[in-house]
Amino acid sequence: MSAMKNMRTVALWEFKRFFKWKQEIISLAIFLITFLVVSFWGTINAVLDHAKQVAVVSDSGETVALGELQGFELRQGGRVELAKWQQGELSDDLDAVVIIHEDLSATLISAKEKSWMVDLKAAVSAYIRQQKLDQLPLSAEQIAALDAKPVINTRWLDAGENDNSRGLAGAVGFIILGAVVMSLMAGFGLMMMSITAEKQQRVTEQLLTLMTPQTWMDGKILGITLHGIKAICTMGAFVGLIIVGVAVIGGEGFPELSINLWLIVNVIVFLLLGLLLNNAMLAGFSATIDDPNHSSRASIMMLPVLPVGLCFTLVETPDSVLAQIMSLLPISSFAMMPIRLVSGDVPWWQWALSLALLVGFLVAVRNAAGRLFAMGINMYGKEPKWGDIGRAILGKNQS
Repeated sequence: MSAMKNMRTVALWEFKRFFKWKQEIISLAIFLITFLVVSFWGTINAVLDHAKQVAVVSDSGETVALGELQGFELRQGGRVELAKWQQGELSDDLDAVVIIHEDLSATLISAKEKSWMVDLKAAVSAYIRQQKLDQLPLSAEQIAALDAKPVINTRWLDAGENDNSRGLAGAVGFIILGAVVMSLMAGFGLMMMSITAEKQQRVTEQLLTLMTPQTWMDGKILGITLHGIKAICTMGAFVGLIIVGVAVIGGEGFPELSINLWLIVNVIVFLLLGLLLNNAMLAGFSATIDDPNHSSRASIMMLPVLPVGLCFTLVETPDSVLAQIMSLLPISSFAMMPIRLVSGDVPWWQWALSLALLVGFLVAVRNAAGRLFAMGINMYGKEPKWGDIGRAILGKNQS
């Protein structure tokens, strides 16, 4: 049996033993239920919550007209009630009292601070502002001019740029990083369980009589990578469901983002190479751990998440020097370069250099993972020292 066929057999076996249709359906159902609850939570809260009872009075006895305020039921009060309210005597059916003073300041009286008071204070502030404007010797046209917001026209030299493109690109960047983190966490758990469990049960030693350690390791890397792809597809379906739901419920339509086929292919290629790279690193290091329950090295396997975490801080500034550096380093380029590609133009030489470094580093890590596995499988009951690991990575302890 050829090495390629062996690798494909191991990869499919690795994927099938962890992939369960029932679990996937249950996960999607949970995502759907969660989305529906979150989407209609505001409506549910509004139905269950009663309108806030607020009294609005003036200490001069004049009528105060705040107008219609959603979620509030406003009422007036007389001088007798005003005296009681000023003493802090609020009836049980009253949530708050607003007193407008002659100097156009206001006092809000309530049992304690509530979140809905933000809207109430905004309405009171707008009322006081309007009263102050009415007292000034200004015409209606002058008051309207003061209330009008300044118009700022933006002209983009890039035809594909618009006022919403940067915000949408940032949102896409966060989605990409979220997908990377999800696939990394899935690979961490599955790779640790797969390699260390087989090592403890002495299963791998028998299978290695049929294939080389490198072929076995390649199959595992590909199999776990398929799980990462599955996790990204699941997340993509969930995000797509959210976008469709928001567009339908909000009635605002779908957001526009300039994305072409070349961009999609580039994002997919970098993400796939990143998945292979990180799973190769996780696989190689897992081979050096004898018992994950007692090994102090397990936490070191979380290091690949660190560069991705740093990329989160650069989503809003993809053109910065640090973002350009991160898009060239193989340990982070698979996450940062797609973000830069979505956000704008990337010089061709940076794209080519980033891709070449990523592919070269992937090949080196894959070979090192095979050597680490070949060394670790022969150390049953103990873990190799750091010096042994270093020599295996450099290929110095191979005959």
